[in-house]
Amino acid sequence: MQNQNQTPLQKKLHLFLKQAQVSESQNDHVVAYYCQLFAHRMGIVLVERSEFDSLDARDFLTDLENKMFESREKIPQDTDVIKHVSDAALKIFNQAEDEDSSDNITQSTAIRYVSSSVIFDVLTLLYGSEDKVPQEYVDKKKYAKAKSHNILTCLRNGTQPQVILIFMKVTHQTSLSQSFDPSQAQNRNEQIQI
Repeated sequence: MQNQNQTPLQKKLHLFLKQAQVSESQNDHVVAYYCQLFAHRMGIVLVERSEFDSLDARDFLTDLENKMFESREKIPQDTDVIKHVSDAALKIFNQAEDEDSSDNITQSTAIRYVSSSVIFDVLTLLYGSEDKVPQEYVDKKKYAKAKSHNILTCLRNGTQPQVILIFMKVTHQTSLSQSFDPSQAQNRNEQIQI
């Protein structure tokens, strides 16, 4: 839950900072650091646009930078960062998928989907740009965001979460293909944007 005393910039970066905090508490310093780095870079862009420029925002970014240095020191130098972060996102995503497929859908399921989408977002930083991120991760990020929204909305309204159809490129064999209905697709390479 967001703190009411947060600056507008902190509210904008909340999901990345929360994931960094959760990862740090689980001793996953790699994911924690890169979530902090992503939030820091996003914060700098927002402050430069003067959207969120204030003394509080600049102080917050300085404090975040100090936390990043502490987190960075805890990461072994031989870490394959992209693999580590990708594996973390996939692990959380698969946990959410397992809960979802067993009809044990709770707010925790939605939180897992949100967490995985946040970590998939961080991969854009590691790959250099979104167009360099493997399509499988882009698809899973979109699916996780849509699914978390769907679950939270249904839980709030007291209804059953809906199946979300996603059409993925044939080259990607993922757990999402369980939601694929071939009778609905005109072209096996068709993809629906969420």
